[in-house]
Amino acid sequence: MRSLSSREQSKSLEARGFQVSGLVREGYPPFEILDQIESGRHELAVLGTGKAGRLGQVVLGSASTKVLHASPTSVLIVHMADESQDGRILVGIDGSGASESAVHAVGELCDPQRVKVHLSAAIRLSDAAALGGDWAGLASKGRKKLLVQLRSQAENDFGRARRSLEERGFAVTSNLAEGNPAEQLLVQAEEGNFDVVAVGSRGRTILERVLLGSVTDRVVRQSRASLVGRRTA
Repeated sequence: MRSLSSREQSKSLEARGFQVSGLVREGYPPFEILDQIESGRHELAVLGTGKAGRLGQVVLGSASTKVLHASPTSVLIVHMADESQDGRILVGIDGSGASESAVHAVGELCDPQRVKVHLSAAIRLSDAAALGGDWAGLASKGRKKLLVQLRSQAENDFGRARRSLEERGFAVTSNLAEGNPAEQLLVQAEEGNFDVVAVGSRGRTILERVLLGSVTDRVVRQSRASLVGRRTA
């Protein structure tokens, strides 16, 4: 399929009612893009992954991934686009401020009349037990009590995310799995044929190691499109 030129891309966006401006700069692409994000106070950066291919390991060294990790605002990385039907978005939830930023990004950037949202969380007992404090105490009392507490925490996280999205008019579903968070999220992304997988940039609360972190990189490499949400001031 022939790639569109910059002029053709601009015309395509203008035909949909967008105001479009363009700029060509010389320099190292990631640095130039990041400079434009900051100087232009852009709320979202949208990038493709270039010619490396959807699962190519070179993606991790590409301009898109460098921008992803350094950008102060949300980043949407697209491997493949399909506009033939309404969208389905999978959002990874872990109760952290980072995953709340992903929910916020979905709510701000997507049209509730055109997309449906599915919330997903995965709990892994070994991770929770290693966090210390109350979680370590629960772990010492046995798997059952820890699992009940983790499920209760996840349901509370789902509730907050669901209310935030439903208030904006989105149709929302959710499910909770047990196992490796990255693998669970990617399996759901493939089996559910989701158009976008949305995650936060990193976890910061009691379940910070359970979902986000390296998961973001794996999702970016392997999902069709990924939205990494960051809440801006």
